[in-house]
Amino acid sequence: LAATGATAQAGPVLGALPALAGGIGGGWRVEDAAFAAAAWAALPLALGIGILGAITSLVAAVVVDGSLRGRHDPDRELRAQGFANLFGGACGGLPVALSDSRTLIAWRAGARGRGAAVGHALCLLAAGTLLAPLISGLPLAVLAGLLVASMLRSVDPWAVDLAWLACSRGGRPGRDLLANVAVVVAVAGLTVFAGLFPALLVGLAVGVVQFIASLSASVVRRSYRAAAVRSKRVRADAAMEVLGRLGERVAVFELQGSVFFGTADRLAQAVEAVAPEIEWAVLDLRRVASVDSSGARIIQRLHEDLVSRGKTLVLAHLAPGRPLWPVFAGLGVIERIGSNRCFAELDSALEHVEDGLLARHAAPGSGGHASGLAGLDIAAGLDPAQIATLATHLVEKRYAHDEVIFGEGDRGDALFVLIDGEVSVRTRLDHEAGSLRLSSFSPGVVFGEMALLEGAPRSATVVADRDAICLALSVEAYERLGREHPALALRLALNLGRQLAQRLRRANGQLRALEH
Repeated sequence: LAATGATAQAGPVLGALPALAGGIGGGWRVEDAAFAAAAWAALPLALGIGILGAITSLVAAVVVDGSLRGRHDPDRELRAQGFANLFGGACGGLPVALSDSRTLIAWRAGARGRGAAVGHALCLLAAGTLLAPLISGLPLAVLAGLLVASMLRSVDPWAVDLAWLACSRGGRPGRDLLANVAVVVAVAGLTVFAGLFPALLVGLAVGVVQFIASLSASVVRRSYRAAAVRSKRVRADAAMEVLGRLGERVAVFELQGSVFFGTADRLAQAVEAVAPEIEWAVLDLRRVASVDSSGARIIQRLHEDLVSRGKTLVLAHLAPGRPLWPVFAGLGVIERIGSNRCFAELDSALEHVEDGLLARHAAPGSGGHASGLAGLDIAAGLDPAQIATLATHLVEKRYAHDEVIFGEGDRGDALFVLIDGEVSVRTRLDHEAGSLRLSSFSPGVVFGEMALLEGAPRSATVVADRDAICLALSVEAYERLGREHPALALRLALNLGRQLAQRLRRANGQLRALEH
């Protein structure tokens, strides 16, 4: 370069590379005062570089995972990086971090094992030792260009996309978008003018504030009244009409996220806003990830406030064995609210509320046992003579607690009218999960009627939840009714069709209410 005059044309060159410091420690001794002063001065910067290197490595590992369809071990990655930086620093080396670009380039070139990393390190060592005379003649302008290119490549593509969205969006950028862009600009500016460590502290502090602000958003995912959305228990028509009329007195609040002082207070405000209109408030905790002591105390105070107004608070998805139970139980909240108002599922909570509404407001007979064949929905529109004829074709059957009335896949040979007790409809899941409850029936309800309408095998299993009394109408008896008393058989078919239509209408109403 000197012979051709290129040095003068290209400007200053890098010059001779500094020799190695001469072994581990670089000539420093721990007892030197200069070493102690330099260590204390470099400590904040070292911490910042370490934290930033760890974050950079983990982000790069995630990027590589996405490209290589693999999964890294973050603990192993950080341990390896820490040991490498400790050993390299003791030898006078610079701190390093995982580079997603170099990793992907090596992968595309055919590298598949640890030998690729060792080979890369040996090449760098050879370039810094054997090729030192050639590197010393490298113009500083070329090195500056390499640094600028490296700087541009190190800019996070997410930050570039964020800035592009903020500038190119048709209307005014959203508040969250502008806040993210402001954080990126502030951290980058502090890195240049104040240093890496202050920028890192500010970035972490702003991130924590943004995280807390996002958690402080409304914890109420959705709220609705129980006029349309009800439990899985099927009751007699009179009871269902009462629940449809009084369902507006029950408010269900689906919660999500974390319940703490920043969100629980908003929940209390939401419940108190509708408290004058309701008698029951149900909190569905299914989607709640965590509850701290302040959130649990606010829910307790909400319960006490509702009780003072003659209202009742019920908690769903809160039972022994559930993740949130130890928090409420340990703080004494369960004892004050009452374990009888805490349920493992929302359906059980709604069923409890419905029983309370019927007990408080229903007319006699609308929520209790069926009062004779004449009071059943299946006998609606029948005169006394037809009721007497129908009674001769019905057979009374009794079932003990947990006894199977009919099983899934059995031949459909009869319909049943529940006179006393409770039964549940269940369907089989896989072996580990057992069965799923589809619905429950109260006295006065007809079940198994599809056997008369289609004659197909049973689609579910019906089990007695407690001792039950049923009236069974077999397919043969119904066919005999059709031949001997066609008007009676037609009226039975119309009553069955009306009940099926009502159940379908209620299901549509629940879907509509949940959708909105």
